[in-house]
This record gives sequence, structure tokens and C-alpha cells, in this order.
Amino acid sequence: MGCGIMGGGNSGLNNSGSKKEREVEKKARDLEETIRDLEHEEGFIMDRDGKILQRASGNEDTVVLDAKLSKDAITSHNHPDLIMEDGRVVHGCVFSPEDLIAMSKTGEWQMRETNSMFTHVLTRIRDSSMAGQFAAKYQEFYDKTGWDKTSEWLKGQISAGKIRDTDADYAYHGTLYLDKLCRTWLKNNAERYGYKYNEYRRKKK
Repeated sequence: MGCGIMGGGNSGLNNSGSKKEREVEKKARDLEETIRDLEHEEGFIMDRDGKILQRASGNEDTVVLDAKLSKDAITSHNHPDLIMEDGRVVHGCVFSPEDLIAMSKTGEWQMRETNSMFTHVLTRIRDSSMAGQFAAKYQEFYDKTGWDKTSEWLKGQISAGKIRDTDADYAYHGTLYLDKLCRTWLKNNAERYGYKYNEYRRKKK
């Protein structure tokens, strides 16, 4: 489950890399196309040669992947769209703090999350000795700074008359803004903890 109020880039496997890397990346993206629009979470584990080690299905906000199989592997799961009370749809959000906490324990080489608009990728570029600290700092940002900045932004938008002072607008615009803050934090901070963050927008069919 990603950021929520209620609730361009490249992927981690370099498309300009070796033929094997490009093949594995294509396989990951093809699999993600089959799960990104689902109303429940599904995920898979794949080794770095592209062999599927597990596929799993969960509920609307979680899916459980095998921790032992995840070590030094590639994992991916989807975040379903969020349906607001007034019927508006927000694309599934970026990694949740729980995702990073799980990554710090399982030690996958790459964690991916896909939704109806984006795919987000965290790739380990050094050892995982700082993974726990990475997860803790992201949790701290999400729980405190992210929410505070979102609340401040919403108040400004309401005062300026750009959004309505309603629960529906608060939830819709606040969720999108918090997701943007989380993505920016990951872009700016992942490398200091030994990870590389990338995202790419879904190609229009």
C-alpha cells in the first residue's frame, strides 16, 4: 500500500546495458502490465537471469512474497488505484514505508512497484548495510514531514480558491501531493543509503 490520505525516468535495469539485462527488464515490464490495473495486489519474484521464482496474489492493500526467495532477487507488486468517496480515481501510489521496511529485512537486489500510471524502482547499488536506516528515515518523513507539508499545501490551495474546502477535495488533492513528496524524497535520498531510485511513466497504448 502506498502513500495516501484517507490516503519520466528509466527503470533500474539499464535498457542500454547487456542483452541479458534488456531481456530481464522487458520480462519484468511485461509481467507488470498484467498486474498494474488490478483492484487487488499481486506480485512476483524473479532472479536476475529472468527466472520466475514466485507469483502471489493478495488483497486490496497487501501481497506477501517469500522472504527467502526475495534475497538478492527482483521483486515487483502493484498498488491498485484509490477510489475517492466522490468517485474520483487516484493512481496507485509509490512505495509505502512498509515496502521499504520489508526490503530492509529481505535484502532483494531490486524492488519494483507498478500502478496504472507509473512504475517505481529501487535498485541496490552498494551493500544493504544501510537498508534499515533508509526505511526508518522514509517512515519518519512519511509520518511527520510529508503529512505536515501536505496539510500546509492544502491550506494554501484552499485559501487561494484553487481547491474546495471539502473532505473529497482534501483527500483527492492531498493524496496526489503526498505521493509527489514521497517520490521526490526517494529521488533525493536513496543513493546516500546505497540505492538508486528510478521511475517511468506508463506508455500510452
